[in-house]
Amino acid sequence: MNEEQAEVYRLVVQFVQRQELVYQLLRQLRPRFVPKPGEHPPRLTRKAATATQRGRWGEWRYRIHGGGCELVHDTTGEPIQWDSPDVRRFDPNWFVDWVRWYAARTACAVDPERVPGVLIELTKLGLLNYYAGRTNCYEVLADR
Repeated sequence: MNEEQAEVYRLVVQFVQRQELVYQLLRQLRPRFVPKPGEHPPRLTRKAATATQRGRWGEWRYRIHGGGCELVHDTTGEPIQWDSPDVRRFDPNWFVDWVRWYAARTACAVDPERVPGVLIELTKLGLLNYYAGRTNCYEVLADR
């Protein structure tokens, strides 16, 4: 693994860990819509799938949409989005948005525009799974 791949993988692991916040919020505010680990997600009614709920959760603003949620931190502006059911899976577009935010606030040298290609490379290296046609199409296989 080269330096760029290692740094993007480190950021993927960090982002997936941050998604745990969204999972906690949804378990608290919409417990029947978010499965516990190992459970299958419940089918959302049309009304639940299209309903949007906005509010505050501690230092975060949230927008619940269907089985997912977007969080934005009040002070830092950190954006975290996730769709259930698997907290180890992530959407590459939401990850790139988070990398842009992260890179603007740290000494991170990762070019957000290169991230999609590096995710493909990480999949070929066996560090990520790819699920075609899914919103959360990447899955972290191991925290190395």
